[in-house]
Amino acid sequence: MAGPRGNDGTRTSERGQPACQRLANNEMTTTSAGLASSPRQDRPLPASRRQWKQQLGELLEHAEHRFGDLRWVLADGTQIWAHKAIVYSRSSARFKAKFLASASHSNGKQNASPSEHHQRERTPSDRHVSNGTTTTTVKTSVRLDDYDVALLKAHLLYFYTAERLRDVDAFLSDEPDEISTAPHLEAQRIERLSEDFLYLWRSQLFADVKLTIEDENDGSAEGIAMSAHRAILCSRCTYFSALVLSPYADSHQNAYALPSPPFTRQAIHFVLGYFYCGSVRFTSKTVDLATAMQIWRCAEYLGSEDLKTEIEREIESMCHGFRNFTGASARRAAKIFAFCESPDVFCRRLQEGSRKVVTTAWGEAWAQEIGALDQATQQSLVLEVCAHTTATTLCDAIRAKRTLQNRIDAHGKHSWAQHLAAMLEPISERVTTVVQTSLDDILCSPSFTALLSGVDFSDDALEELFDTVGSQPTIETAATTYVALCKHRATIEHDGAARTREASERALDRITRFLKARWPAMHQAGSFAHQSSANLQDIADALHISVADLTAHVPKQHPHKSRLPATDPTRPSRLLSTDSKISTYRKPVSRAESASVIRTTRREGGASRAMSESQAPSHARSLGLAGYSSSPRINESRKTTAARPTSAAPVMGTHQINGLSHAMSKLATVDDSPVATTSRSRAASTSNQAILEVDTGSPRTSAAVDWDPTEHGTELSEGIPCVVMLDHPPGTKLRASVHYLGEVHFAPGAWVGLEVHDETLPVMEEDIDPALRVRWTDGSVDGIRYFATSLALKRLHEAFEADAQSQQHMPSGSHKQSLFVRPDQVVYVF
Repeated sequence: MAGPRGNDGTRTSERGQPACQRLANNEMTTTSAGLASSPRQDRPLPASRRQWKQQLGELLEHAEHRFGDLRWVLADGTQIWAHKAIVYSRSSARFKAKFLASASHSNGKQNASPSEHHQRERTPSDRHVSNGTTTTTVKTSVRLDDYDVALLKAHLLYFYTAERLRDVDAFLSDEPDEISTAPHLEAQRIERLSEDFLYLWRSQLFADVKLTIEDENDGSAEGIAMSAHRAILCSRCTYFSALVLSPYADSHQNAYALPSPPFTRQAIHFVLGYFYCGSVRFTSKTVDLATAMQIWRCAEYLGSEDLKTEIEREIESMCHGFRNFTGASARRAAKIFAFCESPDVFCRRLQEGSRKVVTTAWGEAWAQEIGALDQATQQSLVLEVCAHTTATTLCDAIRAKRTLQNRIDAHGKHSWAQHLAAMLEPISERVTTVVQTSLDDILCSPSFTALLSGVDFSDDALEELFDTVGSQPTIETAATTYVALCKHRATIEHDGAARTREASERALDRITRFLKARWPAMHQAGSFAHQSSANLQDIADALHISVADLTAHVPKQHPHKSRLPATDPTRPSRLLSTDSKISTYRKPVSRAESASVIRTTRREGGASRAMSESQAPSHARSLGLAGYSSSPRINESRKTTAARPTSAAPVMGTHQINGLSHAMSKLATVDDSPVATTSRSRAASTSNQAILEVDTGSPRTSAAVDWDPTEHGTELSEGIPCVVMLDHPPGTKLRASVHYLGEVHFAPGAWVGLEVHDETLPVMEEDIDPALRVRWTDGSVDGIRYFATSLALKRLHEAFEADAQSQQHMPSGSHKQSLFVRPDQVVYVF
């Protein structure tokens, strides 16, 4: 863009004309005729260009105090100051002949001729351009007549700010007949001003300062040096203004070092270009995202707010204004968000825009930059994503989840990938919750319709959706889920692919099996209360029962109210009565006799009892029996008869349990343990041994009537010490004893029944979610006895041996210190 210079040091065109002469008489001749007749008005300048123009006007106003090296002296002694670099790069030949012909150095000597003067002043500049050194120019003075003052000021205003006056149009143009063809639009004059200042910087004309970049780590220079002009730097940047205009500044210093980081070769190039041209788009080179971030930090270091605003606009345009949530735009947004989260960066404009993209297109955006953020920021992103995951956006969330999971699998060895995996876990739980509670809304959403029609070829996402539907049904949502699947079954079979139809049928089959197994508990919990008659008929047909069975009234009981009447402290306790049908205690069991007794329990006979609403079983949590609350009472005693001691009897009995953890393998055998079997058919025994049976008093559901623990597991009357870990409160460890191994009626898989020691009971805060609290029992669930706690037997014995006058005894069933856990929660066995 910089053409060859003429003898006066200014640019010339290919025809040899000065560049500033082309500004007046030959500027944009190819479009001037059309512009002259066009009714188009001036477009407003960008804010950065307006700021640049204003600061150049201030430079002209304070030229004397900002390193002015050219002055005109009037007869009365008034001085007009300017800068030779700007005047010589912007003026035409006629201006130089009129206003610079009589120029002289500050020492008072007069030039022999204008050509000799220009030749003398051009030599240092030419030498500087050739060898790259910076020189200090000599101040030049010119005598000026009074009648030329207004014309000179008008020219200088045009040279600095491109403000053009009608009175000087004829003088600016070498030929008056070309005045009508000169452009008058302000934007075009500003563009020409930017080009002239860019030439001024690149040609290093009268440059008087050099900028170098120094590495902060070792203090060595990187070999990068760029020449500039003090006057422009101090007018465009507060950092250089304080550096060179300070009263204590060294006027002879002509080199300044800038730290790296943030300054780099690319960053300082665009920073200086912006100072001279008023825009970062001064060259054909484009600014990439990494360089733009470096420029922002450089602007922050230099205190240039207008440059920060300009580069923020450029960064925003790289992401399409943060309105594009796919592909490269989302990945750039993640880098921008990580940049904004840096401790040395505060940019609300970029942070808010990039955060919107990162939390919306998180499947595409979350990569190394997000995985390297601090934990608090990651948690805030996860919470926002979970809040945005609704029935309308769930299909998009499933696709994003699969995309992110594939990225994690591909980079699993890196720490940032492990952090992303931890962030994905709560999002997956949120997806499961939304699927269970809002399946009908999901199947009606536009995103599901798009997936089903094959627009995005996302059969895997649909298959994962239906697998999630059937993976963890609950008592509260199973009925609604079944109705939604049946409602949209025809649409799925008509529009879905083969894999989608198969996944839908699998989910429907799992929900149907769950309904058949748990419908009494669901009925007790009121899961069918809000279903229409048509839906109830469909559910009843699937279960092969009548609608009346689903809607029959079941009397409710208070979950915390004991079935026993209050005990009168003035009367002997019924627990101690030898005539009571509840207890046949006659002789306490010795420690030696009870140390190794293993009993195999049988289910209690009699008609089934209805279970209260609060006792309806829900899906079992890892921390124990979530959703169960039993009301203890004294049940009819069952008699035990000691059998002959046998050889080493396996604890599992004849019923083997698969899936136990490695720690539970120590429970394989117990040597020389006498086995006691329970018999319901025998009458009340007169044996010296009797065992108190403490039941929860909770009624049994229809599904629990036919459950026999002896067919699914084994009870250990003398527990095996162990350590168990709970999930809620997190990291809670309890010392307990194993009393039951086997399957249970309220959840699939293998379970371990434990009795927890008093001193290790966790303290549960009142504000903890009730669904997360440990649900204690006394070895019975839904009226089914799995094992009896040794604590109940011990306290009954102590009550019997106590002073008869005190009549103190243990309230029936008031100690619930047992719970059920999964085998993998048993972390240590003694």
